[in-house]
Amino acid sequence: MVSQRIFDDIRGKTFGSMPSTDTSITNISTPVALPVEQTEALGHSYNVEVRYCEPTTATPPVNECTNSYRKFKVTIRDTVGDQTSDNSIIYQTEAAFTSFN
Repeated sequence: MVSQRIFDDIRGKTFGSMPSTDTSITNISTPVALPVEQTEALGHSYNVEVRYCEPTTATPPVNECTNSYRKFKVTIRDTVGDQTSDNSIIYQTEAAFTSFN
């Protein structure tokens, strides 16, 4: 439910409002934060990260985002435990948007 809310929120944005460089937005960061109502479901809170234009693992890293292409990844973590560990990941999804201009 949390991932779907975040995904729908991003899908409703204009293409030009999406970051074109490596950018992470979380519900626990300051001052940029996701709305609390997007990070809670069925009485439980989750830590959410939306990462735009994550560089590839190539050497050197490459930003695949262009003037007509944006990608993002939504990661949902449990609020209990080590939040930097992949072990806390509950759900992760990626998507890409293109501009038709």
